[in-house]
Amino acid sequence: MLTRLMDAMIDWARLSDWRNILIQFLAGCSLVFSYAPFGQWFFIFPGLIIFALPLRHLNPVNALKHGLAFGFGYFGAGMSWVHVSVYEFGQAGIFLSALFTVGFVGLLACFPALVSYLLCRYFKHFNDRYFWLLAWPACWLFSEWVRSWLFTGLPWLTIGQSQLEGPLSGILPVLGANAASLWVVLLVGLIILIISALKANLKPMGLALLANMVVMLLLQQQQWIEPSGESLAITLIQPDVAQDLKWEPETRLESMRYLYQTTDNLSDELIVWPEAAVPALADQVMDYLEAVDALAEMQNQTILTGIPVKVGEDYYNAVQLYGLSNGEYHKRHLVPFGEYVPFEDLIRGLIPFFDMPMSSFSKGVYEQPRLQIGEHQVALAICYEIIFQSLVAQQVEGSDFLVTLSNDAWFGESYGPYQHLELARLRAKENGIPVIRGTNDGISAFIDADGSLIKTLGKGEKGLLSHEMILYKGNTPFRILGPLISYLIVIIPVLAGLAWCYRREQK
Repeated sequence: MLTRLMDAMIDWARLSDWRNILIQFLAGCSLVFSYAPFGQWFFIFPGLIIFALPLRHLNPVNALKHGLAFGFGYFGAGMSWVHVSVYEFGQAGIFLSALFTVGFVGLLACFPALVSYLLCRYFKHFNDRYFWLLAWPACWLFSEWVRSWLFTGLPWLTIGQSQLEGPLSGILPVLGANAASLWVVLLVGLIILIISALKANLKPMGLALLANMVVMLLLQQQQWIEPSGESLAITLIQPDVAQDLKWEPETRLESMRYLYQTTDNLSDELIVWPEAAVPALADQVMDYLEAVDALAEMQNQTILTGIPVKVGEDYYNAVQLYGLSNGEYHKRHLVPFGEYVPFEDLIRGLIPFFDMPMSSFSKGVYEQPRLQIGEHQVALAICYEIIFQSLVAQQVEGSDFLVTLSNDAWFGESYGPYQHLELARLRAKENGIPVIRGTNDGISAFIDADGSLIKTLGKGEKGLLSHEMILYKGNTPFRILGPLISYLIVIIPVLAGLAWCYRREQK
């Protein structure tokens, strides 16, 4: 029955008729269940298998249609929060927000389409094993790599991210999320080889699958770091300010008052306020900030807050320290259309979405001094920055813990805040470093160095979250090697094998 179903899917894909388009769209949609808030890691496999199965049998034109249908399902379901952000807070109207979302999802759908096109255009002449164990993973990794930097990059919903809760998570602290992506697509290729050989000798593929399972179990048991014996008492404050009112004068005063009064009488060493917690330029509220500084000194603590600042003629999304510590960090990777507008002279004023408050920030320089809190160095990542491996890796070098501030109110009631939290957990797991996540309206969290959640304050909740954060010593292999070397270790053997096979098949 399985082989008959596979043959039917291949026939539909060849014709590129409505049945294949619908199946691929639904297969793409199914991948969303592998990510937060669902976290069912195994859903990544059936969806990818359904996508990949017909690829040996398509011409390049049908392969493009096939990949686009899958991509629209994958990113349409997984990143539906884009519509929420644009419609609810960008004041774009239902038609323009739908048009923007379809265009955005359509652009992302081009990446699975690129995978299917490359495979059918250049590698169809490979034999089955070379195709599924070399060409298929190489093309998928290439598409994720391009997506990580093209148009400033969006490494969101990568295949590796889906395995944070799964048995493949042991590879994350060794070679990072890229290695997890490779392992998943290799397993998909191996499963397809087994399905294709149901009537033949399954022994080699079965042994390969068994070897994978053994390696997974061994990596899961490996401990790369250990508690250092030091800890830090930290309190996160989640003010839960409505996004559409945040910059209104009355709401601004109420929010600032809440932050100050809530901090008063707290005894923890570090108090964390979220991104842009003070909704005004620093030089506009100097009296307030001086009072905050005096309060922190009196209570023998440090207050870390997000606040926009002006330096010369430039504006920055920044973090500042008050009290026993001081210092400033400027966000280095800005959100297109949210914190700056590409082709500003052409599209400013077209729709309100392009004129949102604080959408003209400048990018902070890449090399910035580490912030120091007591005897500990702290790494910083503001909102969107947490999704970028290289940026986080540069920050955590020599740091004892990482603080990431965000304002996920932009996501509304969608999957966005849960996926964003999942990415913060992924960075913790890769680097073996505790992560403190402070947000405006949730989900604030303390994340242990193994990526597990210690405490959370949910979406839409207002209040405090306190914890004695344990610090760690030691380094994961990924943190020692860095993202570039880790990626090269992952991709070079695949590319070398692919090049050898290509030359061999051409003879």
